This record gives sequence, C-alpha cells and structure tokens, in this order.
Amino acid sequence: MNKKDYKNSIMSVTETIENVQFHYRVLSDHHRGFIQWHMKELPDLFNGKAYSHEQKVEQYKEAIKELHKLNNRKKS
Repeated sequence: MNKKDYKNSIMSVTETIENVQFHYRVLSDHHRGFIQWHMKELPDLFNGKAYSHEQKVEQYKEAIKELHKLNNRKKS
C-alpha cells in the first residue's frame, strides 16, 4: 500500500516521554485506523506503527530503551 491509499491524517501530535519527543499521526487505510509514529530526533532509526495508544506507548518505551543502550555504547 502506498501513501496515496491513505486518507489525510486525522491529527498530528508531538508527545514527550522521558524527555524524548515523539511525533505521531492517526491515519486510516479505508479499512482500519492506525497510528504512525517516529522519534523526533532520529526519525529514520526509531519509528513504528501501532493500532492503539497503549501499543504506541509501549513502542515508545522500547525505543527509549534502545536509545539509552546506544548512548551507553558511545560513552564506553
């Protein structure tokens, strides 16, 4: 499915969790709504798709864990 198949985003929001900013949009593919998100600082590295806000927050938390791992490796 390409971007032309999606309806316009219903809303666009920036959230901050543990001092990390995430950007998400709620989209629809004419059959089901979903949340497309990315980390504002590293959008190509940390991004995802969720079908509920709870799932999205869990994915954010996993991305933050991975970010901390990367930062710890840089310090070593």
